[in-house]
Amino acid sequence: MVSKTIRIKRQVGLMTVLLLAAFLGRPANGTASSGAEFLRLDIPARAGALSAGCADFVELDIYNRNPSGLAGKLHPEIAFTHFIAFDEFVYEQLDAAYPNWLGGTWSGRLFYASGADFTEYDDQGMRVGTIDYHDFLLHLTYSHVVGKDVEAGVGLKVLESRLDEYSSIGAALDMGVRYRTPLRWLALGLAMQNVGARTAFISEADPLPMQLVAGVGLFFSLYEGHRVKILADYTQPLGLEEDGYATAGLEYGFLKMLFLRGGYRFKNELGELSLGAGFRLANIGLDYAYQPFSNLGIAHRFTLSYVFLQQEKKAVPPSGEKAPGRHAKVRELRELPRHFESAVTFKTPKVDPRIKDWRFEIRDQKGNMVKSITGMGKPPDYLKWDGKNQQGRLMPKKNQYQLIFKAEGKPAASREIPAFQTPRRLYFKDGSILEPEVLFQLDKDYPIAQWTLQMVEKKTQKTVRTLTGKDRLPGKILWDGKDSQGQVAATNRRYSYVLQLVYADRTSVLLSGKIRSIPVRLFATQTGGKGILIPGILFDFDSAAFKPAMMDKILAANTILEKYPERSKLVCAGHSDDVGGVRYNQQLSAMRAAMVGDYILKKTGVASDRVRSQGYGKSRPVSRANTEKARACNRRVEIRIFFPDVEEQSK
Repeated sequence: MVSKTIRIKRQVGLMTVLLLAAFLGRPANGTASSGAEFLRLDIPARAGALSAGCADFVELDIYNRNPSGLAGKLHPEIAFTHFIAFDEFVYEQLDAAYPNWLGGTWSGRLFYASGADFTEYDDQGMRVGTIDYHDFLLHLTYSHVVGKDVEAGVGLKVLESRLDEYSSIGAALDMGVRYRTPLRWLALGLAMQNVGARTAFISEADPLPMQLVAGVGLFFSLYEGHRVKILADYTQPLGLEEDGYATAGLEYGFLKMLFLRGGYRFKNELGELSLGAGFRLANIGLDYAYQPFSNLGIAHRFTLSYVFLQQEKKAVPPSGEKAPGRHAKVRELRELPRHFESAVTFKTPKVDPRIKDWRFEIRDQKGNMVKSITGMGKPPDYLKWDGKNQQGRLMPKKNQYQLIFKAEGKPAASREIPAFQTPRRLYFKDGSILEPEVLFQLDKDYPIAQWTLQMVEKKTQKTVRTLTGKDRLPGKILWDGKDSQGQVAATNRRYSYVLQLVYADRTSVLLSGKIRSIPVRLFATQTGGKGILIPGILFDFDSAAFKPAMMDKILAANTILEKYPERSKLVCAGHSDDVGGVRYNQQLSAMRAAMVGDYILKKTGVASDRVRSQGYGKSRPVSRANTEKARACNRRVEIRIFFPDVEEQSK
């Protein structure tokens, strides 16, 4: 028994030294070593290729380095990793993350490692059998946003190592924070790992590899679709006579589809460089990492991941007198916020091409950094902003934004971006004309040297009309709907706009966007007159929340009422799908119609006798198909405007 115990201890020591040398890059120098060295390994392919990531975020593989990193994750994800090393060791790992539950993101992994069986010898040196070896780890973490720019997380690890009939069991805690600095492209991370203990295989337990990790992350998006991450970590083992070491990684992403990665481990005698690549197609990803370890051979890692993209839920309740769900939601009309809709192009001022660096910033009205672009040497002639922040999320339209350009040896140029109300134009598929005008309304006047507003036909990209002005940009600009020859531009075509603002120092800003086309059609009234139908203000099941595109149709009706306050009247006709009984759907459709009518009255201030609401329940469907798509089309409010002069106006 004693001799076998000695042999087992020697095998454990061999495994520990080999793992320590091969994967962590610190040679065995006779100093004290820890147990459960696999806790230091970054198993997924992306993590293995980068070698650093304490300040990274969102990616599923990072919570082993810093449990706070998944606090901002949007969608559930699952991944499986297969790791082959030196023809002897095989590692398998299953990772999963589930965001937005109990106030934060939950993640976990199952890790299993198996090595080649060791040969067992007796005291006389005769072979008597083999000894198998494996490691198992269950790791759970929780991450949460605790402040405006601070994320925190905690993790629990339960582990087991088994050698033949002997086993060692342990538990450990991880803690970490991540700070997004006011420079939105810069983040800092700090994590304490493997705080705990484990039982001995036989008589004496080795401590867990407790360590402190500090990291920095730089995140750039110099051009649309091109993103770069630069990561650097410094790891300091605690409680052992081990030196700290540094790691660095670089990732380049193209169109969120193709990723190239590289990492470097400093002071690593067995292997310093690691390489990798990743590919994303919709919600499926495949990553690979390549790690040469000098004379020991090459390690390969493969990770297959799947993201569960969350879509709008489609409720199809069973039939009955009352449809189940959230009935209270139909009692209040809610307008969902718009995102910033313009594309902004800034023409940079002339600077000395020998300058060392320059910086382009977008800030909101409170001075908070939204996005920044930096570079060295002569800046490009034009810098663009697509309305997204540094993390790629669209910014809300209600905010005011400012462009700031800074270059060495030149005063900063600051430009406030005008805030448009969404320009709209009614169109008829048959080309009839009723309201050709388009109003461009800003929040205020802007003092500038010169402005030019171009209306462009989207299909042909032909400029239809150009309006110009000097000294200031007025709060309202009206396009009468006519082209440069004085003819009314076709209403059944789509248009966009380009607004150029030129300042005294000859810098300029271009804002481009689309003119919302609101489909309407003429209808004949029972008395032989004409009316306008604005169709398709759609509702979700049992809900009264309007999407921005639906609000455009309501505001288009407001435009007509304001244009002809004495001659037009309006009827809001509500409809429902076929789910539920007749009485319930009648009440539901009438309630939706009344809310749209009340909203129009509130917006326009017209006399209440000019707006009427009527519910038709499920008696007038636009589609009778038994599908969710058909039901979605039937959950609607149609606006009918009775307009006696339409016939004359449309000739």
